[in-house]
Amino acid sequence: MLAMNNQTQKMMLLALDRIQEIHLSNIAYVPAEIDFAEYFDDVIGVTIPKDVEPEHILLRFSHHRFPYVLSKPLHHSQKIKDKEQGIIEITVIPNRELEAQLLWFGNDVVVLQPETLRQQIVEKIANMHDLYK
Repeated sequence: MLAMNNQTQKMMLLALDRIQEIHLSNIAYVPAEIDFAEYFDDVIGVTIPKDVEPEHILLRFSHHRFPYVLSKPLHHSQKIKDKEQGIIEITVIPNRELEAQLLWFGNDVVVLQPETLRQQIVEKIANMHDLYK
């Protein structure tokens, strides 16, 4: 659930399944002035890191996973860059949900660009590997 914090005047993301109590408030409801379709346009999921711009991300999928990604695009910006090689491009703001999605694909995906995202995934995989030694 998205809500505006009255004290900080910043948007907050609240997990509905974590709410333990609800109390009535005398604070008046103020409708959002944000177009949420546009607000979340550049991300996968709901986390929007501060001061980060959308990046062109190139991903190569295995031959058996590529048709799945074509039928269920990762993001509306998805474009096929090389059908033979299973390469797509998405233009999004890198965030935790994107990383989680990429890790979910396991060895069926390789981040080709940008190098910063590629290295983040490499580090996460190395940390996961260390857990199983």
